[in-house]
Amino acid sequence: MDMKKSFFLAGLLLFSAPGFALPEVQPKESDSHAVSQDPTIAEFWQLMQAELAPHLEEFNSFMVAEYERAFTPTGPKESDWTENGVDMPAYLDTLPGGVSGNALQVPGATPSLEFFGSIPAGILADWEIVWAGETSQSPQDSGGGSFVAIGKRHVVFIGNDSMIKTNNGYCTEKEIFDVSTLMRVYRDRRFPFDLSDDETIEIEAEAMVMHHLFKGIETPRFCVIYRHTADDRIKSHTYNESGQPLGNIDADEKPGTIVQDFDLRAHLTSQFDFSFLDAEDESEGSK
Repeated sequence: MDMKKSFFLAGLLLFSAPGFALPEVQPKESDSHAVSQDPTIAEFWQLMQAELAPHLEEFNSFMVAEYERAFTPTGPKESDWTENGVDMPAYLDTLPGGVSGNALQVPGATPSLEFFGSIPAGILADWEIVWAGETSQSPQDSGGGSFVAIGKRHVVFIGNDSMIKTNNGYCTEKEIFDVSTLMRVYRDRRFPFDLSDDETIEIEAEAMVMHHLFKGIETPRFCVIYRHTADDRIKSHTYNESGQPLGNIDADEKPGTIVQDFDLRAHLTSQFDFSFLDAEDESEGSK
């Protein structure tokens, strides 16, 4: 099972957990991490995050085991691993638009859009921030980073200022002790937030589960190298700091393409193709 599927499975198990229920939104002291300008959205995210915490504790051993497997080397050290890759900023700088006018779009269940220079102004014009981790970066203040779909109306942003460029690769500067602290969650404001609408509740709840599953997750130092594929796309390859491949992380990773259109809805949330509820129906049907 790849890492992304692991998060989905844990979320599915959570929604099936005895005693789990959506909390009623009532006025409450604000949480510094729930930063939506809409007080109803801020309160809903604050209350739901608190509601999720005790239910997710029982899945901690499952998540820890998955991460241990993900960071277990799948081969010997490669002597030229930091040189055998694409210098992404230099490569993008040769294309029309330069390094800031191009991004790597990676498809999949949770598609991503990766930037290797400053984030274009206006990319979040139709989005509102709903949650900010303690050490998260604003896209406008970062030197690059990734937007990743975590639902049909939500993306997270993780800045890459915590990454160090090592020859042609990027390595985390140090161990990460809580991945969620690096994340900022944004919601597509083109969809109304209506607590009387079941679809709204389901979509918001699924995004919260996806985000909350990263809380408390620790990772050792790791590095990412980008290489051209035979059809001239670009695929990432993950290594530990010693240069040993971490193939379990890359097993289902698809090659990406360079794009100059940065519509997060078109590239990310509209391509998000997993639903906890659909998976539950499929699971029930297979019994």
